[in-house]
Amino acid sequence: MLFVEEFLQQRPIALNLSRNIRSHQLFRQAQVKVFIRLLQGLVQDQINLIARIEARAISYPDPNQMLTSRRAIDCPN
Repeated sequence: MLFVEEFLQQRPIALNLSRNIRSHQLFRQAQVKVFIRLLQGLVQDQINLIARIEARAISYPDPNQMLTSRRAIDCPN
């Protein structure tokens, strides 16, 4: 009977501990989700940067060709 009384006295502590563990798990899951979103944002930023660089590279001709054409205009010889 003493064991049952001890168990009943310790039960609130065990329930509280269980809640703490569960809330900690939820907190960790939330941290992981935020971290993943942060990484996705960083990756998306890099993709956008690469796309802008590629768009500029396509819109401008080859620098060597530009230099040659300028020389041809500046020096008709």
